[in-house]
Amino acid sequence: MVVNLFQNDSWIVNRPNYEQFISRFGTKKPNEDFIINAYKNFIASLRTKHPQSYIICALGNMDATIEGSLWPGYIQAAVNQLNDDRMYTCFFPFKNTGGHPKVDEHHAMANQLIGFIDQNIAW
Repeated sequence: MVVNLFQNDSWIVNRPNYEQFISRFGTKKPNEDFIINAYKNFIASLRTKHPQSYIICALGNMDATIEGSLWPGYIQAAVNQLNDDRMYTCFFPFKNTGGHPKVDEHHAMANQLIGFIDQNIAW
């Protein structure tokens, strides 16, 4: 199972007047602990439904993985805290091009993910 979340959250948390910020967080910006715990709780809920699955917690190649981004650390912290030997992280390098990923960028991420699975998971 591959979970690829947080791309939109990476910028929404910095826009307190934005409608989606308000509907998700109210008036207070979520802190690191809030973000990590929310992610951890979601992944733990998946684990209860899929107890034997391998879970890859991924982060796409847009601004959530730009150099200096805190989001990979949040995901890594959540996975570390879950202490599950069937759970991994896989972060795609920042694409450094405008807009959403193009076909060739999706192919590059797919190839990276295939390599990651081949290297880390015995089928």
